[in-house]
Amino acid sequence: MSPLPSQSTVIFVQSTAHWEAIQQQRAQLIGVSPPSTPLASQQQQQQDRIVQKKPRQQETASPRNKPSRLIGKEGSRRRNRWTNNTFSDHPSAVLYAEDLRPPGYEAKAPKYDVGLISRDDSEEEEEEEEEDQVQVHALPHNLPRHVRHDLKKAHISKGLVTAYESQLIQFIDLWLNDTQCLDNACLELRVVSNNQFERYVVHTMSRYYGFASFSKTNDQNQRVTYICHPAYLSYITKHSGDDEIDYASIQEWDMPDKSFFEYLFHTV
Repeated sequence: MSPLPSQSTVIFVQSTAHWEAIQQQRAQLIGVSPPSTPLASQQQQQQDRIVQKKPRQQETASPRNKPSRLIGKEGSRRRNRWTNNTFSDHPSAVLYAEDLRPPGYEAKAPKYDVGLISRDDSEEEEEEEEEDQVQVHALPHNLPRHVRHDLKKAHISKGLVTAYESQLIQFIDLWLNDTQCLDNACLELRVVSNNQFERYVVHTMSRYYGFASFSKTNDQNQRVTYICHPAYLSYITKHSGDDEIDYASIQEWDMPDKSFFEYLFHTV
């Protein structure tokens, strides 16, 4: 009698849980423990980790041992301000004698450019003397351009300029004929209206002719403008027994080609 052919059973497993349920049923029928599955092994490992993991002990460190919290980024202004306020990078510095730098070598020999420096200094002094000489012989009526522009823009009265300039021309003719009269030569112009602009016109006119001018208040509370030659002004300010008027500077004075009236109201 021939043996019966072996029969095989085909089971369609729908999921892992279905396969685990089949294995448990098979183990119950046979009487053995069910085999370990990947899912069960993972769960067991997680449980072991939880058991082995010890709770961390919270360190109760004192605020002194706790490092200070840095503010801002490295090199930023906020970090620098915080560092300066907390003095974290400023230990108490002590200056010792051995840390001081030596003074270095003494320069006993003269420098190589001493001759060049002295030569340059002498040339500068000569240039300054030449400039001073040029300034002495410069024409007194070279006023800045903005002065003429400002006076014309202010609509200055032509009669006012003519009245004051006529008095000044008479004063010039007086001492041009006899320079010795400068011993007591000072023109006095009374500005009765106490108008500051009129006094400015008088001072500008005196500068145009190369004279010195100043204003003072008299007893009647009126501003009086005085015009005099620079040589006479230096004589009365630096007067002593041996001083005299510098008549040489008077001879260097030049009369302007145009009057002050023509300078203001006529085209240049």
